[in-house]
Amino acid sequence: MEYIRKFTLLTVVFIILIVACGLEPPIQNYNGSINGYIPADRSSDVLRTFGNDFNYETLLPVVIDFEFINSSKERIPEVVFSFLTSSGEIFFTAKSDDEGIFHGKVFLPSMAEDIILTIQHSDYNDRQVLLEDMVLYSEINRRFTLLVPDNVAMKLYNNPQDLNDSDGDGITDEQDAFPDDEKRAFLVRVPAEENLTLAYEDLFPRYDSQDPTKFFDADFNDFVVQYFIEEIYNADNELVEVKGNAKAVAKLAGYSHTFGMYFPFEALNAKLSVSYFSKTGRRIWGYKDKTVSDGANIVLFWNTKYALDEYSEFTLQFTEPLKRENFIDPPYDPYLLVLNTGYDIHMLGKDPLPNSKNPTETDEFKFRHPVNGMPWALNVPMNWEYPAELEHIENLYPAFKYWRESNGEYYPDWYLMKGIDPGPPSTGNNPPYPVTGPDQKPVFNAYTSADQYYQLEIQEVDDQKDPDGDVVYFRSSELPSYMKLDSEEGLVTILGDPLFAGPPKETMEVEFWSEDEQGADTKDEAYVVKFTLKSS
Repeated sequence: MEYIRKFTLLTVVFIILIVACGLEPPIQNYNGSINGYIPADRSSDVLRTFGNDFNYETLLPVVIDFEFINSSKERIPEVVFSFLTSSGEIFFTAKSDDEGIFHGKVFLPSMAEDIILTIQHSDYNDRQVLLEDMVLYSEINRRFTLLVPDNVAMKLYNNPQDLNDSDGDGITDEQDAFPDDEKRAFLVRVPAEENLTLAYEDLFPRYDSQDPTKFFDADFNDFVVQYFIEEIYNADNELVEVKGNAKAVAKLAGYSHTFGMYFPFEALNAKLSVSYFSKTGRRIWGYKDKTVSDGANIVLFWNTKYALDEYSEFTLQFTEPLKRENFIDPPYDPYLLVLNTGYDIHMLGKDPLPNSKNPTETDEFKFRHPVNGMPWALNVPMNWEYPAELEHIENLYPAFKYWRESNGEYYPDWYLMKGIDPGPPSTGNNPPYPVTGPDQKPVFNAYTSADQYYQLEIQEVDDQKDPDGDVVYFRSSELPSYMKLDSEEGLVTILGDPLFAGPPKETMEVEFWSEDEQGADTKDEAYVVKFTLKSS
């Protein structure tokens, strides 16, 4: 089984025409024609690239730029679309603006997965589009063409839900996650399924420059929490409410902690409600409609020493709708405040809490270990089995090492490979085809004054000596002074009068292999030739 799900090395912007008939079956039962032609979509998606800014992210952003037009190339306003997982779970719904445009972001687990896009408008045929391995792209830029059914009245007759709008917010009941609430319309769940798992090392910021494992055993089990967030929007794609749920899964550290989430926002008030539950589901205590402004620091577990298997819930309701770009992106800013040291630990790139006692020099690496480069807080986009005490994460998840060393490019689904070592990733350069020759036991005259020759070849496939089209050279094991190899032509020359260079061996085995210009070779499948030199 192939476990490498490799992200591309190149930034590629490409234009393609997508034929919608075969790939996009209508999701409604209306069987009217599409006026004799198939809509053509325009795509200029951008493949994801990786570099030195690697932040151990397993929940990756994908920028969305959509435009919706009709067959006359006129923009269609207020088109509702949704993203679904391959199992059919809706995790994101939004609406285009009055100009038929939508710009925003979705966040997907780093493992490659096909995503289904549904597009709906009461005046047009519904569409369904398959976005293969969507997370491989940093941007999805599409222009979609929607077609008018032959008989709009018949479409509405067959699909009366296209007109029902119980709360009058302009979003039909079928598309509305809150059909009886005019202030709420769309729900975005992070992650789409299950939970995010956050695992901490809690000795921050201590380290030993000579021994990276001291104060950092990389078992990521000092405290482990699972959480999910729901973002709730009105019919104008404005954020009106954020809801969250967190469960304490493990605490294998001697230290105790407070766990919370920090949501920064400016010049805005909100009402915060939090409830705390025992492991049996009994509500222990909480508070409701607490006014917060200029950010919300939400404590979800006051002391992790007593929190195992307990859970908490919160609701952050804004007094005025908020533009999504003015709110923090997933996976947000959960933090662990270590009660024994007073330091707060965050994911890479985040800021310490306001009034934090963290040493200012930690700003230089923003919660990245200064020796091994690893994070003090690791986020995994699923319910994840954490390592045992003192078990290094790379022992339980060997692919984590390759993912880390490749800056996230290889094995982005390392967290699915418990106990599996897939081996070092391919660099993307395939080796050339192997060497062959006419006879593996050639016989030559040892005492002739004329040069003698043996011609090697490289096997070809489709007239290519290398699957990548690279320049290929011949290589060999050590040759005696009276034998020469032309590395470009593969011609082996046995020089005349070899006795001038010393008595030749009667028989000699030589290995030959191919090597491409990037260093990939076939030495492991070398072609072995047994040369025989006779005196007569």
